[in-house]
Amino acid sequence: MKGKNLKERGITLIALVITIIVLLILAGVTLSIVLHTGIIDNSQKAVDTYQAKAEDEVKQLDDLTLKIQTQFGILDNTEGTENKTITGGQSTYNNPIIPVGFKTSNEGASWKSSDGKTVDGWNSGLVIEDKDGNQFVWIPAQLKDGGNNELVKYEKTLGPNNYRITDVKEDDLPDGIDEESQIEKGGFYIARYEAGIPEDMKELLEIQLTDEINNQQTMANLRSKEGVPVSKKNQVPWNNITYTQAKENAESMYNDSKYVKSGLLTGRMWDTTLAWLLTTNAITDNEVNQEDSKNWGNYRSSIISGVTSYSEYIGYPTGVKWIDEITTKPGGTNSDYAWLLKTGNTEYTKRNNIYDLTGNLWEWTYEINKINEDSSERVHRGCSYFTYGSGFPASYRYSLAIEDSLCDLGFRVALYIL
Repeated sequence: MKGKNLKERGITLIALVITIIVLLILAGVTLSIVLHTGIIDNSQKAVDTYQAKAEDEVKQLDDLTLKIQTQFGILDNTEGTENKTITGGQSTYNNPIIPVGFKTSNEGASWKSSDGKTVDGWNSGLVIEDKDGNQFVWIPAQLKDGGNNELVKYEKTLGPNNYRITDVKEDDLPDGIDEESQIEKGGFYIARYEAGIPEDMKELLEIQLTDEINNQQTMANLRSKEGVPVSKKNQVPWNNITYTQAKENAESMYNDSKYVKSGLLTGRMWDTTLAWLLTTNAITDNEVNQEDSKNWGNYRSSIISGVTSYSEYIGYPTGVKWIDEITTKPGGTNSDYAWLLKTGNTEYTKRNNIYDLTGNLWEWTYEINKINEDSSERVHRGCSYFTYGSGFPASYRYSLAIEDSLCDLGFRVALYIL
């Protein structure tokens, strides 16, 4: 019995050895086949070919997408990873950048490209907007001259002689931004509307001032609050705000973006915008530099029709009251009436898709007054509903201490492309 068990075990061991030998032979044959027939190389080539075709398909899809965008002027870059242009080429005055976080908007000017190199509507006020609906207008910084077709760059020659020699304090600009770099990109964006108070700051929207609350500092304290402004139609304009707070609020609008920064306009940006409006015949020289801007701005001397909402100041300043469904404003220069409009409230104040660049509210800028070299002052532009169109044209400059504020003084946001 014992011998039988040993025999059985012996047979099992032999069978195992034979099995191993057979497996080794098969493995050797397989390895020889793999090494000598190029299966590995062929497999790698197949992988490389597949990857190349996949990459080519992605490129073809991108090219097709770009062609569609170029043809129809559609580019949604709100979820993108890099700043782009409609044509895919370099950014120029006629092929502007659509920054990450924004998309094109065909409101009154087409982003369509007929030649694949430039954008058809570049000279008519191209509008972009972010995912929250804040809108900005492209300002070409290099303008085509109709006579010789050369590029005409900005010169500081606009406006009355008051404060014409102006500059910017570099420390005021957002980190990493200089004034010249924006011009070199071919242009820049400014808010389509004056800065409005966001709806989540209801305590500011619901302020109802009475004759008892007529102290200017009290009004400034009410509106000089930290918050992120909006650039949207029919918003309550953010007035009674100091330069310091307007600067902080404007820069907070896109402070977490790696592709664009926000801030106030510089004096050079303001003048470049006016020069562009003149070049496109959107306004006349008389309406900018000479005597009267009342034809395209909300001044005490202007006559407004089609107004749907406004605020009324009686005196300087006492009460404010928001009223709806008003269709006319008293004309003339009656000193008892001055009317602050909501943002973008009348079409006659729009030029090349920009609303209320003149009148309605003065707007703080980064500009310093080099005449008196007072670093505690900053220049504001555009004049207001409380000034007259005659004597205060759109190019006029006025300076104020950075911690002062006025009921007819607000701000506008500019985009600085990185």
